[in-house]
Amino acid sequence: MRGLYRASIYHRRQHPKEHRFTYSGYYITLDIDRMHELKNPVFGVNSFNLLSFYSKDHGYKDDRPLRDWCKQVLEDSGIVSDGLRIKLQTFPRVLGYVFNPVSFFFCYRGDKLEAVIAEVNNTFGESHVYVVKEPARHGKVLPKRFHVSPFYPVSGEYVFRFFGQVVQIEYTEQGKTQLNTSISGKPIKWSVTNLLKCFLGHPLYTFWVMFAIHYQALMLLLKGAKFHRKPQPPLNSITYGK
Repeated sequence: MRGLYRASIYHRRQHPKEHRFTYSGYYITLDIDRMHELKNPVFGVNSFNLLSFYSKDHGYKDDRPLRDWCKQVLEDSGIVSDGLRIKLQTFPRVLGYVFNPVSFFFCYRGDKLEAVIAEVNNTFGESHVYVVKEPARHGKVLPKRFHVSPFYPVSGEYVFRFFGQVVQIEYTEQGKTQLNTSISGKPIKWSVTNLLKCFLGHPLYTFWVMFAIHYQALMLLLKGAKFHRKPQPPLNSITYGK
């Protein structure tokens, strides 16, 4: 299982300062047990190419199998991992560089989506994982435990929603919606031609992701948004949903 998707990324801050943007881009999906199928003349697997995927960018962040990491995370949350088909949605490396604000491990038992592991990274090199059990269209609520944006405190809750090729995350604090984000995808055929079109249509895409994060932060500063210093990361790197 492999996939290439044209992406639409939406972001709207409602409080304390109104701020919104929409970007286009692309992402890939892969079966974590069949990642070798991604390889072609322009796409590398654990090797450099125009575009590539490295397993060490995820999970344990080393050469151990992603399946082992998923098994540990799921079983620590009370989910039996045997027999699960796990699909990862993420950005690829572009010319060897990647920054993934969030990647999603979709865990299926048959056709049923049993859990989603959301792997969140901030620009300080830190990571945190949220395990969403029995995802539902109406949303699953988990406490916010990890510093992402310097313009929000580490408090409140996330509401995760998954349907079709759409992921929505709503951030609430004291019962008020602060932020809505989403990423949606339109599938296109996995081919050298389409990969090249993505590469050429969004030059230095993952470098641009990092630039865009800092550009939007500057816009918020200019709007007078309150700045929160980065706290120490949580002692537990995983937040489990109920």
